[in-house]
Amino acid sequence: MRKFLVVVSAAATLGAGAAAFAPAVSASAATTPTATTPATTVVHYGGMVRAGSTDATPAGTATPAATAYPSCHSIKYVGNAGFISVQEKSNKLQWGITMTPLSYSVGKWSVSTYLSGKKTTSGFNRTVTIGYIPHGSLSVPSGKIFHVMAEVVGPDGTFTNVPNACRT
Repeated sequence: MRKFLVVVSAAATLGAGAAAFAPAVSASAATTPTATTPATTVVHYGGMVRAGSTDATPAGTATPAATAYPSCHSIKYVGNAGFISVQEKSNKLQWGITMTPLSYSVGKWSVSTYLSGKKTTSGFNRTVTIGYIPHGSLSVPSGKIFHVMAEVVGPDGTFTNVPNACRT
């Protein structure tokens, strides 16, 4: 079985059309790092969830509440079926989506990333037959908002992301 090492990070900016999909999240919102999350990684709700799920926000995550976007420097959006990781350094952004369990990642993926409301080329659209971590990267200027829209349809069901966004 292949092992995939993904360094994840990304940034994109929302325009007026995408802003309604990705509500702002406070950069100063209280977050609690987990055992697998370094203290420097900010954790927010906004990862992957089973379609139609009404599951509550995972413990230790911040909820969308304020008008500012958190930094894309190192952020993890957590959902009840997986998480989206984003990192940015020197205007190089990388992102990745990890399903939990990894078997949820088997199926047809449709991932789009946005910067300033415009679709970028770092999306991921293909069918995978083994556990996989979709990922991508792009170069962006400072002060932009990165947004991920993702869905995977597979044998374990349909999973989609919860709204998320961060500032480069």
